[in-house]
Amino acid sequence: MQAELDRHQCLGCVLLAGASCVFTATSAIVKSSTQPLLPLLQGRFFVTWVLALVAIRTSRCYGFPEMSLWGPPELRRILLFRGCLYWLLVVSWWLAMKHFPIGNLTAGAMAAPVVTALLARVLLKEPLSKYFAGCICLVSIGGTCLVDDAGGGPHADIAGAVAFTTAFAAMSSLPLLVRISRDA
Repeated sequence: MQAELDRHQCLGCVLLAGASCVFTATSAIVKSSTQPLLPLLQGRFFVTWVLALVAIRTSRCYGFPEMSLWGPPELRRILLFRGCLYWLLVVSWWLAMKHFPIGNLTAGAMAAPVVTALLARVLLKEPLSKYFAGCICLVSIGGTCLVDDAGGGPHADIAGAVAFTTAFAAMSSLPLLVRISRDA
């Protein structure tokens, strides 16, 4: 039992490190690119579709049951809503990256799980962890260290603020939809 837990924790750390590397590379590409966001987003979502199709095809080789790109029929409405919300998250996040320093966005992304936990408490009646207050303190300290409060510059406009607020709302609520669709 403990060995299984250790393996899962190790895998979680590896996946988190990989996701951080991908996030860093994506942020660098979006920040440095002079291309409009739409072609960049189309390329990103094309890669996602290709990876999804490859995963479905290779899942048969490893003995997984038949998978559908659209999910089980009884979950298709909530999965469609999840997909739309995820698309909104990516579009608004990339737009916010054009307007804000990466540190400010990272500080906001660090706070999203706290809001998700509060939403889960209110909407799904899940209990808060006994470590929740400590998490709030750590997020506050980390956010304070990351935020660039130099003021002015290209990150002081309303379009960036709207994009970031939309992205923050989507990233805070998306885990709840994942939980609801898994429990359905």
